[in-house]
Amino acid sequence: NYKKIELNSSSNSFLVPYLLDKTAPFVLIIPGGGYNHYGSKEQESVALKFNEAGFSCGILYYSLSPFKFPAPLLDLARAMLYIRKMEKDWKIKNSKIIVCGFSAGGHLASLLGSYWNSSLLKYFLTGEYPENPLLLKPECLCLCYPVITAEKNFCHEGSISALTENLTDSDKKIILSLCAAGNVMDVVSTEKLVSKDFPPVFLWHTLEDSA
Repeated sequence: NYKKIELNSSSNSFLVPYLLDKTAPFVLIIPGGGYNHYGSKEQESVALKFNEAGFSCGILYYSLSPFKFPAPLLDLARAMLYIRKMEKDWKIKNSKIIVCGFSAGGHLASLLGSYWNSSLLKYFLTGEYPENPLLLKPECLCLCYPVITAEKNFCHEGSISALTENLTDSDKKIILSLCAAGNVMDVVSTEKLVSKDFPPVFLWHTLEDSA
């Protein structure tokens, strides 16, 4: 409990579990921070509140800028596979894993909702992508004041820029081919990627949120 579990040594991504000593659903928490830091209020205090409500938890510390898309998504996929592997030891009830992301972390959660069964993950997770892609699919998503669109007039520019600004022309060519998209902004605008395979979503924000 509370120990760091390394997911990818090259990007320093890791998972920190907060486990109840009983059978319980599991919430994977993804803090925000604009893809360049982690929001300080979206980490342990959230995990402890979920524990209080009867959920086991983990906090994902994913790749930040200068790492670029799809690196954070690969970290999230690896976290999902690790949690699946630990289902019995961690007493996860009915294999239920809920992914709860805040701000940019909400965007990352929505990317998993879009791409869990995709050519993109199959390509970049060569040797790691599971035989059964449903292992990557969350039971549902809780998106907390999430970044969703990359449309110029509406996006959280800092988050989208941090995620995509370091992509080389070669990176873009591969990603656009895998996603059958015309530009990178369409690849990361998850409001355009909802399908029948998208997990159920609870999405919220506050009236005071000027962004």
